[in-house]
Amino acid sequence: MLRVIFLLTLSSACMPVWADALPTPLPDTLYFSPSWCPKKEELVVLSKHLELTMNRCCILKATPLPETISNPEVLAPWSRMIYTKNSDLDAPCVGLTEEEERVIAAPSFSLVDDSLKKNPRGVDVDKLIAAILKAKPPVKSEFESNADFDVRMEKFSEKNFIGEVGHGRRVAVISLSTALPGGWIGGFSYPALDVSYDAETETMTATLKRSCTHGLALSRTTIPKRLYVAANGFGQKVNVAVVDVTETCLEFSEAGKVKSPNWMFKLSVGKKAAASTKGLLGIAVIGRLAPPYAQKEKSHEAPDMRYPVEKNIVRRILTLNVDTIWLINYATGDILSKE
Repeated sequence: MLRVIFLLTLSSACMPVWADALPTPLPDTLYFSPSWCPKKEELVVLSKHLELTMNRCCILKATPLPETISNPEVLAPWSRMIYTKNSDLDAPCVGLTEEEERVIAAPSFSLVDDSLKKNPRGVDVDKLIAAILKAKPPVKSEFESNADFDVRMEKFSEKNFIGEVGHGRRVAVISLSTALPGGWIGGFSYPALDVSYDAETETMTATLKRSCTHGLALSRTTIPKRLYVAANGFGQKVNVAVVDVTETCLEFSEAGKVKSPNWMFKLSVGKKAAASTKGLLGIAVIGRLAPPYAQKEKSHEAPDMRYPVEKNIVRRILTLNVDTIWLINYATGDILSKE
């Protein structure tokens, strides 16, 4: 028992102490949360009351000015962000500036927003892919060193591809879930977002699934071209359909926080609202453009006796370092779950 108490005491001593209520008198030095980047207007106000030492966009520490010491309540709006003690002045600033929080969409929004506008639209993926491919992203040669290729890729990444969208810019890809094409396994299809509802617990479960080779299929068109008769090694004949498939995919880079579209959301929804909510679910994939940015691939799938369809596939791919996936109400813009 004594050992447990000792360990708890030791761990408490190593943790920063929050100033839920500002102490009186104020200590000589105040510390701020390393996960908080104040807005520009907040910095202007705080600098009138404190001598600030910054670490990137975070306040590393602050010294109260004489008039602030005699009137500490001016800091009350920020009391939840203030430490009275700090054991680690080298803690990295993990907060985001307003520009870093901004996500390019139509209209743009912030990562800390509680809702989006009605019928939100993400970046135009098809236009973005076309612009990137027109700029001709570098392709590594077997006779080129990694260092030389990195130099070429860095130079290519300096310019925006379309509008303000360029390397490292955070963008949103948004779609109504029912507009997302599903995937195929063994000739059987499945939805990209599988939604179920438990009326007993009033819980809705939405499971996002990989729907193309590279990640999440955003669109897919299939155009029939012709029919022909083929026979297998046993002489069995079958009618084979030839189709052209054009697919747009979102690739989840291994460098992103979210490395796969396989994701599950759970949310509480009342029985009266369940049916309408299910029909209006949308997906917002948020991330940063990452090399190789965009690709165009062509492939061919041969038919077989069980699934006699010959596919000529053109796949256009956009690559993101995905930060997060949100489940939204596409009609209202309400964010139902942030994962």
